[in-house]
Amino acid sequence: MLVLLVVSLFVFSCSSTIRYSSSTNKQYSYKNQTLQKEPKSLDEPLFDSLEVESDNTEYELSLHSTGKASFYGNKFNGRKTASGERFDNSKYTAAHKKLPFGTKVVVENVVNKKRVTVRINDRGPFTKNRILDVSLQAAKELDFVRQGTATIRIYTMKNK
Repeated sequence: MLVLLVVSLFVFSCSSTIRYSSSTNKQYSYKNQTLQKEPKSLDEPLFDSLEVESDNTEYELSLHSTGKASFYGNKFNGRKTASGERFDNSKYTAAHKKLPFGTKVVVENVVNKKRVTVRINDRGPFTKNRILDVSLQAAKELDFVRQGTATIRIYTMKNK
């Protein structure tokens, strides 16, 4: 009887839970986008402009590159980035090998078309075949935390 009680407690206490909750990007909310036809290849842009709700500023988007992205592990939280600021996994930031620090880019997950705006504040990634490392918060928005990596498009933003 005791064994049955222990086994039932173990089975019912190991239910699955949602690991990460979805949150919205409060800094940039995409109101209007000019959707082009579905691209024939990954190197064709999907969007060419966006309007930011918070200030009604319209930005022209230019496809910068396409490739694989990953996200920072928790062990990097609080460490200094190449720009000198402290890394915070709850912010919308990213590491890129060449884009200037402070550059804001729109990152689009090619599979689910989710987008997030991040600010470049670090150098990297230093793993072969990756073009961007994003914060955990950005990875949650792009919905690739479980997979660990995603095929993404990077768009640079320019005021219209």
